[in-house]
Amino acid sequence: ICMANNLEDRDAYLIYGANDDGTIKGIQNTEKQRLKTADFIKFLRDKNFAGGFIPDIKLQTIVIDNNELDILIIRRGKHTPYY
Repeated sequence: ICMANNLEDRDAYLIYGANDDGTIKGIQNTEKQRLKTADFIKFLRDKNFAGGFIPDIKLQTIVIDNNELDILIIRRGKHTPYY
């Protein structure tokens, strides 16, 4: 939620498959199914946000050097702050 309330008036990103120092390791193959945009939206819809507004998000997969990364894009909202 804090990413949706950023003060920079821009989209925010969570990158899965990269280390904090920026090195790319990719998404590791696991027995668990990777989450999709719909999974994140369902999670948010199940919460009680003020005014009924939820952050606008999108999950995008990109490939860099044969490594898949999942990018959760939290779009700049018009109904901030979200709480």
